[in-house]
Amino acid sequence: MKNYIEKGEFLHTVLEDTVKGGDLVIKEDTIGVAVSDGNGIDLCAVAVEGVFELPKATGVALSQGKKAYFISADKTVTGVASGNTLIGYVWETSDATNPVVRVKIG
Repeated sequence: MKNYIEKGEFLHTVLEDTVKGGDLVIKEDTIGVAVSDGNGIDLCAVAVEGVFELPKATGVALSQGKKAYFISADKTVTGVASGNTLIGYVWETSDATNPVVRVKIG
């Protein structure tokens, strides 16, 4: 194919904010996870496909297959849509005592 560019697993972009590798990144309408630290000036790779372990809101249980939403105020994942950003789906059930949840993005 003459028009094939790449698989599209990573977005190479300059981010507005400083991030650490593993941080969830929202760039316009695109959800991803920073591959490495970014300083808000230089090009940064953001993974836009895959399953990632992300911090979960305290005391929240999330079931496999449930929609996962990002709470921007504390940078955690919840199952509550109102006021939050849809980032993907819960990959594995995470009980209320677990501080993280695996989320499929992309």
